[in-house]
Order: sequence, then C-alpha cells, then structure tokens
Amino acid sequence: MRNSKFSLDTDDIEPIEVQTVIDKQALAEFAKGARTHDIIENLESWRNADKEGSPSYNMRLTFNQYQIGLLRHVAKKEKRSLSNLLKLVLFEELEKRINQ
Repeated sequence: MRNSKFSLDTDDIEPIEVQTVIDKQALAEFAKGARTHDIIENLESWRNADKEGSPSYNMRLTFNQYQIGLLRHVAKKEKRSLSNLLKLVLFEELEKRINQ
C-alpha cells in the first residue's frame, strides 16, 4: 500500500449535524411528473437542431484493444482524428438508419 505524503489532521474537524426534511407534497408532485412525463415528445427535438452547431455534449466510450487498434488504423489511413472519424462514421450510419 502506498502512503501519501499528505495527511489531514482529523482531530480539528468538528462533525456537523445534517437534518433532512422531506417535503412530502413536493415529493408527490415530483413522482407524479415522473410518471406522466413522456420522453418520446423530446426525442424528436433533434430534428430542429442545427446540424452544424457547436458540440454541447460529450460522452465516454470504452474500447477493447482490437477496437481501438482498428479505429487508430483507419484514422491514420484517412488522416483524421479519432473523434472526427467516429463522428463521421457514426452519424452517416445513424442518418442511413433514420431514413430507412
């Protein structure tokens, strides 16, 4: 086990008391909204979005050795960045699927 060179003196830390008050009416309203919320309405909002707009979301993808190797090979062959290649291939395929 590695020992850190930094330490925190916990003797000087005073515990705080946390009180949790639950507004039952607000909780019931929240649950009611969750049950009646229709996500399908929001799924089509992407159609009105600017196709060339600036990115505002990101996500983490995990790859095995084969997948990252393949991705790197094709990106190098096409002289593209990994993210550019992924976006190109992914969105071309998604647009094909949506138009079927």
